[in-house]
Amino acid sequence: MRGSNASVLSESALLGDLSPADLRPEDRTMARVPDVVGLPVRTAARRLHEAGLRVELDGSGVVRKMVPEAGSMVSPGDTVRVASVVASADESEDD
Repeated sequence: MRGSNASVLSESALLGDLSPADLRPEDRTMARVPDVVGLPVRTAARRLHEAGLRVELDGSGVVRKMVPEAGSMVSPGDTVRVASVVASADESEDD
């Protein structure tokens, strides 16, 4: 029994504080959240999906806020919450 414990200890000492995820670099791929504030909801959702992210919509019209914020690094498949408002006549004329 002592011999098997020594083997485990030596493997632990060799690997240090590494977790299994540290040993598989392909699992550490991250996605950068694109900036979709100010875009129509459909365009924003398409860009987020193209980035490999899921979308949770709150409202319709033009994106006013998103969580996590643009530029954040997240795991592919994570959900971005998008809050939007219906564009006023003035805003829609600017596009």
